[in-house]
Amino acid sequence: MSVLGMGTVLGSFKLDEKHIATIGLKGVWNSCLHVCFEACTLTGSRTRPFSIAKCSDSAAVACKGSLIVVVFSTFFCILRCFHPQQKGRMLWSITLVDSLGFSKQQALSCSSKLIGNRLCRGRVANEANGLGYIPKADSIISFLKQSGFHQSHIQHIVFYNPRILRFKIDKTLKPKIEFLRELGLSGPGLIQFVTENPEVFHRGLNSCILPPTQALRQVLGIDGNSIALFKRLSGTVINDLAKNLVPNVTLLRNYGIPLDSIRKRIIHQPSPYIGKPKSFEDLLIKVEKKWGIPRDSPVFLYGVHLVGSLSDEVMESKCQVFKNFGWTESDIREIVRRIPNCLTSSEARIKKSLEFFRNELGYKPAVIASHPALLISSLEKRIIPRHKVLLVLKEKALITRDYPLYNAVNLSETSFVKRFVLPFKEVHDVYAECTGHSVQLLTQGKGDGYS
Repeated sequence: MSVLGMGTVLGSFKLDEKHIATIGLKGVWNSCLHVCFEACTLTGSRTRPFSIAKCSDSAAVACKGSLIVVVFSTFFCILRCFHPQQKGRMLWSITLVDSLGFSKQQALSCSSKLIGNRLCRGRVANEANGLGYIPKADSIISFLKQSGFHQSHIQHIVFYNPRILRFKIDKTLKPKIEFLRELGLSGPGLIQFVTENPEVFHRGLNSCILPPTQALRQVLGIDGNSIALFKRLSGTVINDLAKNLVPNVTLLRNYGIPLDSIRKRIIHQPSPYIGKPKSFEDLLIKVEKKWGIPRDSPVFLYGVHLVGSLSDEVMESKCQVFKNFGWTESDIREIVRRIPNCLTSSEARIKKSLEFFRNELGYKPAVIASHPALLISSLEKRIIPRHKVLLVLKEKALITRDYPLYNAVNLSETSFVKRFVLPFKEVHDVYAECTGHSVQLLTQGKGDGYS
């Protein structure tokens, strides 16, 4: 134990005659306990001295002849710190508390990982304690602060994997930060990315970081889309992306799908496109053969997302909801062929919509299948408000032509309001009550997008 390290623990502990006379024997004992518990906490030792902290002063005086036992008990615990492993753990804990504001428990957890990692690698005792790395840890913390990381960010990064405090700045940390900056990450964006993905410091630059970014650039081009997608993906997914994205995109191109369409879907929903190429090929076959979505259909890639994100069991369960309302297999295939997103809704939402179409509107499955926008539109925000407006207009003979709801649903919000709401004061309150829009704003034609 160095003088400095032991002094940190024993700084306020004295046993000279003047101190004993001032605080009494009970005070001496309590001072011993305080130092012992501090040492035990920092080293993670389970050894604890016998406590007489609650004894009366008279009882403490009676223990005068046992003062040597008290001192021996305390220093027995402290001497455990001289073991290389305990010594290293304690000094690492002190460093983390002082430099990064870790709690004692957090510091102990991190220091145990640091020391344990060295022992597992078969280091000798005087090297396993890792004391020589403490100055390097201070340098790494200073480097991260100079790079723009605040203490809270560094705490998170270190707690994720304390081994970063052993890394070489010029060989490991600096090149990765420079590479991320070259990608276009800087300032708060860089700090946020590294804080949310601290594993980036623990992955090889040439083996684990460069390959996925090169794959993204090859497919998406050198622009902000590559960076945006890279920031959204986790470490495991990034590894899969490096190996599988380019072959899968090549397969789609062989299917005759335009590269611009592929890029758009990858940016919005990348997960289906980074699976193993053989599995991805099977997925494309299933979309085309089982669900009847031809490869030249504009919704083929939506079908890829549907089949790639839902298991067969989940899709079958959702199809069963349709069957419970009298839908046949051909009806279900027809609506999925037209708009695959209809099966991405929850079973509860699908059931609620089908109940409304059947009970309130009397729509048969064939009608809904022919107008699939009904199933992907919000029942509460779009379908019911428009249905009520059209109902009032018909009842009051304000429109002579029978305008079907499934046609009204296809209109944009602005077009529907200008055509069926603003010209008729009789439905202002109806529409405002259903949508929550101000009647005054509706009258002025300025409500939430109505300009």
